[in-house]
Amino acid sequence: MRSIGRNDPCPCGSGRKYKHCCLRRDRKIEQLERAVARFEYGEQNTVKTVRRLVSELNSESGSEPERELESLFAAAEAMADFETQREAIEEASEKLESHRTEFEALMDDSSSALDHAMRLFSEETFAPFRYTPEDLNEAFSRTGFPRLHREEIEPADMEAIIGAMLSMVDEKDRLRLSLELFMLLPDYVDAGRYMDAWMIQLSALKMVDEPERSNPFLTSLVFQAYEAWWQQLTQESDQMYRALGADPEELDAMAEDERIAWMEAQLTDPEKRALLENQYRDRSLLMRQTQATLEDIEQESIALLEREDSARLALSEEELEPWIHTFFERLGPKIVSLSEAASEGRVPDEATVETLRNETIDIVIEMTESIFTPERLRKLGETLEAYHEHLQSIGEQEMARLAYVVSTMVSHEEEPSYNPFLIMLCHHSLMDAIEVLSEHSASVHSET
Repeated sequence: MRSIGRNDPCPCGSGRKYKHCCLRRDRKIEQLERAVARFEYGEQNTVKTVRRLVSELNSESGSEPERELESLFAAAEAMADFETQREAIEEASEKLESHRTEFEALMDDSSSALDHAMRLFSEETFAPFRYTPEDLNEAFSRTGFPRLHREEIEPADMEAIIGAMLSMVDEKDRLRLSLELFMLLPDYVDAGRYMDAWMIQLSALKMVDEPERSNPFLTSLVFQAYEAWWQQLTQESDQMYRALGADPEELDAMAEDERIAWMEAQLTDPEKRALLENQYRDRSLLMRQTQATLEDIEQESIALLEREDSARLALSEEELEPWIHTFFERLGPKIVSLSEAASEGRVPDEATVETLRNETIDIVIEMTESIFTPERLRKLGETLEAYHEHLQSIGEQEMARLAYVVSTMVSHEEEPSYNPFLIMLCHHSLMDAIEVLSEHSASVHSET
């Protein structure tokens, strides 16, 4: 709202000025957001303000609240409901105090506490709160996917799951969930389920007091979603493998690099490639997860180029010569300008440095597209296969895995200028050659 002038056209597209259209509504939304953000348990005046603003906004819109306001309205409704039950909630919380020592003993054993939370929050009472596999997949697409086909959740996978968990709830969602959990307390206390009530209360408190961390409730919900996500992903994988005439159990027994190599090999058959593309289109979870895995491997593969024994992958002098000429032809004046500034003790011009960087990238991308023809990609694949065997022979299993996967990926690459490994291979080769040439020129100049 603050970035829109009163006399500007309204962004809703009505054609009217902002002050005659959505300004009044936006101001009320802003007031509602501030009121919700200021909410404290038992603060009746804030609840009254929220109720009034929600009522006014609903009457003005004459329809259901817009999708982007759903979480705000849900939080406002939870505040109103909480206030009507506040006395019963406070009474239930007071009764729990006599069971605090027993609950603290439960929480001291993290494994038992997690098992307890998982059992509690898997009950039907909490079904309306649960996330779907699609919800979790969307969160993974923002924060990063865990790797496929691992028997146990590894630390890197756990980071991905926790990152997804925290991205799924914003400040308003946390307030709403906290209030809705508190409203469950009286029933659990009345039923004598004191440890369950304590777990609910702890989660409700942590939901708003520790927004950057998880809590038993969120952890349980996300791991339930993860289990459902994994099962759906496995089903989609099995269906796709069978459609390609493969045995899912045999593929599952393969190492990750072997499975990816098998998948890449399918792309060489036009009929299987078309079938594979159709299978992926019909399976959204599998498509997005596999794409993310391949992108991760592409980025990881760049580490191969940092190794001293990776010189065998470098481009030849014949391939590099025309691009060294292009580099100096286009960028020579800028390089000279920066060198002169450095020799005179002047700070390099930032615009010139940025331009030099961007134009270098442009040259490298042109170079990648020009050099890596299908035949050259095939030869690089063979070189990487030999490098894979070398790395295995010296016990570098993780690097060997990368070399093996990259060898299959580059052999079938259709757009070299979009492949991070190929781009960095060209960049490393070009910069190394220019460095050697510069050192040689400096040596000759010194002798002269």
